[in-house]
Amino acid sequence: MVERVPLITNPNPENINYLKTKKEKLAHLLEGIEEEEVSNLTKAHSKTAQEGS
Repeated sequence: MVERVPLITNPNPENINYLKTKKEKLAHLLEGIEEEEVSNLTKAHSKTAQEGS
């Protein structure tokens, strides 16, 4: 391996937990997957799901 390059992606409510797991357990270099953002996206997803019910 020559270098590690972070993946630049925009997390969304559908993939935030998946990306967070990749960062924590597999040491992937993912920018923008901080606990506050995870919390905000999860809350937004829950609210949207409730409104659709």
